Amino acid sequence: MEILFEHKQSEQPKVSLVLLDWSVRESLHILDYLEHQDVPRESFEVIWIEYYSRRLEDIDLRLNKCAAFDKHPAIDKWIVMNMPADVYYHKHLMYNLGIVVSSGQIITVCDSDAFVRPTFVRSIIEAFEKDRNIVLHMDEFRNVNEKFYPFSYPSFEEVTTLDCINNIGGQPTGIVDLSDPLHLRNYGACMCAMRKDLIAIGGADEHMDYLGHICGPYDMTFRLVNAGKKEIWHPNEWLYHTRHPGQAGEGNYLGPHDGMHMSTTALDVIRTGRVLPLVENQAIRSLRTNGDGIYYSPLISQVIPSIEIDKWKIDKAGWSSQQYWIGDVQITVKERKVNEEEKLRQSKGTCRRFSLTHIWIELMLYRIIFLLTVRQLFFKIRNYFGNKARARSILSDCRLVFVFFRRMWKNNLYTIKACEQVMQRLIDEGVEEVAVYCTGYVARILHILAKEMPFKISSIFDKVMIGEKFLNYEVLPYEALKDCQGRVIIASLTGIIEKEAELEELGIDRKNIVRLQ
Repeated sequence: MEILFEHKQSEQPKVSLVLLDWSVRESLHILDYLEHQDVPRESFEVIWIEYYSRRLEDIDLRLNKCAAFDKHPAIDKWIVMNMPADVYYHKHLMYNLGIVVSSGQIITVCDSDAFVRPTFVRSIIEAFEKDRNIVLHMDEFRNVNEKFYPFSYPSFEEVTTLDCINNIGGQPTGIVDLSDPLHLRNYGACMCAMRKDLIAIGGADEHMDYLGHICGPYDMTFRLVNAGKKEIWHPNEWLYHTRHPGQAGEGNYLGPHDGMHMSTTALDVIRTGRVLPLVENQAIRSLRTNGDGIYYSPLISQVIPSIEIDKWKIDKAGWSSQQYWIGDVQITVKERKVNEEEKLRQSKGTCRRFSLTHIWIELMLYRIIFLLTVRQLFFKIRNYFGNKARARSILSDCRLVFVFFRRMWKNNLYTIKACEQVMQRLIDEGVEEVAVYCTGYVARILHILAKEMPFKISSIFDKVMIGEKFLNYEVLPYEALKDCQGRVIIASLTGIIEKEAELEELGIDRKNIVRLQ
């Protein structure tokens, strides 16, 4: 590992921006946008981390130009890790290196080939001045028009109007459409947290499951939430991204995921409430256990886990090619082959079996998600026509409608899968009946699945429909949950954190609260 450049600031910066490369970045345009922030340059530092051995000439040119004009350097720390070429890239290791070498109070990990408005850094600082007990995310507008490649410095308006796949009324889809936030929001675009908080949870998890394209900073987000931090999405500050080859992970190795490119290992963090990582970086552990009074120089040599990295060599005999649709693009990726023992375990799945009852249940489930998907599509179309700034062709509009319908159909199928997994886990734990909090389509799915499993829904609670009939149950008032002694399933995919807090305020033990995500 080499520190090719380091600029030591006279005062501690408020924000440390950690930008990653594994010899894939073609354009460093994000540095141009960071050069024109509306806060003093000394208030933030830029850390560029290269995983392999590439030394970008563009960085040298930028540094020399800044020196010639006596300007603040384009980057403050330039580190090349010199990892062996046959060791696959692990973003979480780079995150941990960024945490160790950073000087700022706030760590920001963001997409290093995106671009940002002049208010980007200020928005981060102001969010943490308002409340430090948060983990902050910013969503990202994504444009699929090939005219912007190679990167041609389009205006923000061009990116958000011409072939932008996730613009609803001038906001990213995931900020407006709360039907499936885990998949509609871009959890990998930008995450910000207090450095001390990241150290307290053990930094980024270096488990083998996070090798390659799958996951990103959201594993830390979920563990920070479990540690008591609030997950916040900025309401009006976003990143912007234009299309480039390989943007969706084409040809990359993927760790375990849910079929929609969310890490199942990270999703388990939500369900289990775990705070510390499965595999903790030894340098981060030193900071966590010995305090943050250690300067990073003696720790930097401990960052690379010499024993673990031998497992990160992807043996071609150990993976197979799979195809997935990401938005409107079909990509081919590499995934670990499932051995016979795993196949047997997966084939057991839930307790569902083929029968006339099974066929009826399948039809009922597909009816629910079809109606839900159509409703979501109408919501999308209504918001689309309400966006006067749209600038697409009719052919492009029709294609995007098809893409959206297919994506939401897959999202809703995932909801069924999540319900099945939760119910099967409870059955495996010996739980035979549960209470359900919230009415809606998720509760309907749970009710239908329960007909084919050794599982019973004892009662349904909500803040609305109180006293009314829902699925042949009389809906009980939310406050009555305080007398519930067993497990409670939150039958919702939105506002989960708030609903979990509500149940805890009623005195329900957190271990008895069951989340689908």
